[in-house]
Amino acid sequence: MANRILTDDIIGKRGLAQMINSLGIVQRVNRDYQAEFKKVGESVQYRLPVRAQNTTGMSLQLQPLVEQTRSIILRGWAQQAFDFSQRDYALDIADLDSRHILPRVRTMANYMDKSIVDNYWKIANCAGNGGTQPATAAVFTNARAKLRAIGTPEDDMYTLGLNPTTDAAIQNGIITPSTSAIYNPEMAMKSFVKGQLAYPVAGMTTLTTANMPNHTFGTFWNGSTLVKGTTFTHDPAANTTTITMDGGATTGTVKKGDLITIAGSVAAAASTVNSVNQMNYQDTGFRQDFTVVQDGTASGGELAIVVSPCMNDGTLTTTDPNTGNSVSLAAYQNVTRVPVDNAVVTARGTAGLTYTQDLIFHKSCFSFVQVDVESPYGFAGGKQSHGGFSMTCSKAGDIQNYRSIMRFDSLFGTDVTYPEMGMRVLGAALS
Repeated sequence: MANRILTDDIIGKRGLAQMINSLGIVQRVNRDYQAEFKKVGESVQYRLPVRAQNTTGMSLQLQPLVEQTRSIILRGWAQQAFDFSQRDYALDIADLDSRHILPRVRTMANYMDKSIVDNYWKIANCAGNGGTQPATAAVFTNARAKLRAIGTPEDDMYTLGLNPTTDAAIQNGIITPSTSAIYNPEMAMKSFVKGQLAYPVAGMTTLTTANMPNHTFGTFWNGSTLVKGTTFTHDPAANTTTITMDGGATTGTVKKGDLITIAGSVAAAASTVNSVNQMNYQDTGFRQDFTVVQDGTASGGELAIVVSPCMNDGTLTTTDPNTGNSVSLAAYQNVTRVPVDNAVVTARGTAGLTYTQDLIFHKSCFSFVQVDVESPYGFAGGKQSHGGFSMTCSKAGDIQNYRSIMRFDSLFGTDVTYPEMGMRVLGAALS
């Protein structure tokens, strides 16, 4: 029998439950900062872990205390509004769910998932160059090894986010043993039955989604782009360094999210800018990846680019806001050296081309927060919360047409809180 006592509260609860069930990426990221928004309004500041270099000997050697903070701002608003007749309102909840609620809250959940990975451009770590479609687990095993080399956590909280093309390529390798070194009958069966990778790859849980972002490189890059001079502007608080380049195209653009590495010059071939381990400060043997964080346009054959992370060879300092004294940031060293004049800058993709991307990310890499929003005054319905998730269900009436208007709303914020715990894997070129 139809549920004729269907209430706004029941509809709201059902909408929230379906939204939670539809979330994919959001379920794999950090949500520990959620409570902070109730205290500070539209943004929350969080502290980065303090790092300190080890000292030896019995004599007291005080280490400088540097507390760095970042902010997450509420910028996301997901909304779905619809109307239905009073006849629909008399439906069983399962009917209303399938016809009105589920399609809409799935769209909201998808928007939230995509809002997280759309921050990909803040992640500098990169595996491989653009143009080759990953087709085996080896690509991601090597990528995970690169993350380990810089000292990221050794735990099981990593997710391998695959775009559907990569998922299909790996499945084809597994199902066809003659072309795959990782063939396993059980894995092949799961792959065939589930329709996606239902097992870990390189020790990481997989998640296949069409929300994995593509990236289009700017048109400035070519094989002769060089660093101009040895003067750089470092901003540790923003985690950026500004580098001036020349020797490349006389015109063109760089795009937010372009990836580069910096090698030595002809005169100083051994001066490649490599990454270092965050714990022992040892050269990893990998070139440090940098991501462009601001769009730019070349003028007169020169272009100043702003990249992240902030380039620190162990000599960088900052100013203590309380005392005004200079404080060493040696404990936050992330590169073996700063570039020399005429160092060769290499983009990880071809100028102007668009590439697919897969993402490896630790749970702490991204953060997602969602806060309660009240229904407007005079409207029926109200907020629904469960397990740290929140949604507002508001309803008004259209008496002329004897219909109800309902909307679901959710206010949220996302950010890349620890970009060093993520990695972009560039894939095939789309254009």
